[in-house]
Amino acid sequence: MKTFNWYKIPINIRRFIGITILFILGYLAVSFGIKLIFYILYAGTTVIDKFFSFLVSLF
Repeated sequence: MKTFNWYKIPINIRRFIGITILFILGYLAVSFGIKLIFYILYAGTTVIDKFFSFLVSLF
């Protein structure tokens, strides 16, 4: 089995690949975080709505 030697790739290309990977991972993390915040807000709203509708149905 032949191994791949990263040192044969020029340093500028390796830096570009690394920075590109970091930007992609950062974008995915920020996108997931924003979606998670909105989901928590939505889920919290639905739980509060159900709780108050339950309280209203009691009286």
